[in-house]
Amino acid sequence: MQTDWGLGDLAQEVTSGEEPVLLYRRGAHEIHWVGAEQESVLRCNTYLLRDGEENILIDPGGRAQFAQTLERVSRLCPAQQVTGMVISHQDPDTAASMVDWLAINPTIQVFTHPRIHLLLPHYGVKGYALFPAEQGSQYKL
Repeated sequence: MQTDWGLGDLAQEVTSGEEPVLLYRRGAHEIHWVGAEQESVLRCNTYLLRDGEENILIDPGGRAQFAQTLERVSRLCPAQQVTGMVISHQDPDTAASMVDWLAINPTIQVFTHPRIHLLLPHYGVKGYALFPAEQGSQYKL
């Protein structure tokens, strides 16, 4: 029996390899897993949300995994076309590669809570475009 979880078309099973994994597609809206495969308890699951001209990373990951994540993102769009990053928390395994993404495209908008924003400059980058994600805030794609 197949259950509809309200997720639209589940396009692909999670597999190993270098390819991004398409998790959801409806029209121009797509969600891909682009994280790095690693044997670690601190594995970061990075996602790329695509909608028209928007390419938004969710938890960009650590610097040690940046090359693998960059490779997967590049199979979907040029890295310079990443327009945003959602950073759920400031831990290095989820947020440290923000400096690498901002080096590729300094106009990337960073979506995070203002309290997390206070800690992100400790990764060595300041002056990025901030979208303060507080309760009730919305960003239109």
